[in-house]
Amino acid sequence: MKRNSPLFLVMSVLLSAPAIGQDDLAINRSLQDFASKMRFSNYNTGTGNSSAGRASIEGSEYFDENFVKGDLFTQNSERFSGIPMRYNAYDDNIEVKLPDSLIYNLSDPGLIFQVKLNKDIMIYTHYLSPFGERGGFLFVLYDGNCSLYRRNYKVFREKVPSNGIINEVPAKIADKPKEYYVRIKDKLPSIILSKKDLLLLLNDHADKVQDFFKKEKVKWNNEGDLIKVINFYDSL
Repeated sequence: MKRNSPLFLVMSVLLSAPAIGQDDLAINRSLQDFASKMRFSNYNTGTGNSSAGRASIEGSEYFDENFVKGDLFTQNSERFSGIPMRYNAYDDNIEVKLPDSLIYNLSDPGLIFQVKLNKDIMIYTHYLSPFGERGGFLFVLYDGNCSLYRRNYKVFREKVPSNGIINEVPAKIADKPKEYYVRIKDKLPSIILSKKDLLLLLNDHADKVQDFFKKEKVKWNNEGDLIKVINFYDSL
């Protein structure tokens, strides 16, 4: 076992730690198993942004900068509980904090099936974006025969130098508008950019869905209304 491997570091902490409660032991066992079975890369100390090059950049790359103990499910139906995690919306990856107090990225997020953080549920999946098929994490808003997902992501905006009239605009990591995706049965989730897109995806009951829009006065680009529409479609 390499001395600088995540598993070695986890084992060292566990063996040197004082006696702790049963709940904490269960969490540490999960962390130990997690470290031995998952693949990691690029760890850091967790101070500031996840890389030194972003320290002077405005904004945060995280959906929530706080680490939350959650559950992680793999594609092989394995469950790891009590894992301190957070979602990096810029890198589109899950970061985990192991008992060595260092922060690790998952080097192969495709091993993940589902992540539960507080009330949020995320899945790793391939989806159809405006730029073709992509792979990444989507937030689950409704899950049934037809499912609705939200993509939260951030982008880097370059610094704009001053031109003598307008002040310099510093580099920053900024939120992009939320994207919504709909999955029909076993098809890939597809992005919804308009009401027309949504009706095309729900074409087997397009007339009924159209009537639902008029009767309930819902909007295709409102998250709460979209959940109502997909729930209604799923009931047909």
